[in-house]
Amino acid sequence: TTTMITPLHMGLESIMSLDPRDLETAMKIIERTKPDAGAAVPKLVEATMQSPKLKDYDISSLRGIVTAGAAMPSRLHREIHEKCAVRVLPG
Repeated sequence: TTTMITPLHMGLESIMSLDPRDLETAMKIIERTKPDAGAAVPKLVEATMQSPKLKDYDISSLRGIVTAGAAMPSRLHREIHEKCAVRVLPG
C-alpha cells in the first residue's frame, strides 16, 4: 500500500498493471510510459530479470526500484545493476 500511495502523496504519476505477474504487459507499460521508478516484491523483480523477453523491451527510463514484502538477495541486486543499471531501494 505504501508503494502505491507514496508517489501520489509526492505529486507524482502512478502507473499500475492490472496483473503484475503478467511480466510482458508490465514491461510494455514501462517502455511506453517511461517511468523513473517502480515498486515490486523481490520475487516479481527476480522473475522480470530472468524473463527471456526482458531484452525485447526498453526499460532504461527506470532509475530505481523500491522493493518490499521480503528481503532482496544481494545476488539479485547485482543482477539488476548489471542488466539494467537500476538502483534498488529496499522498502
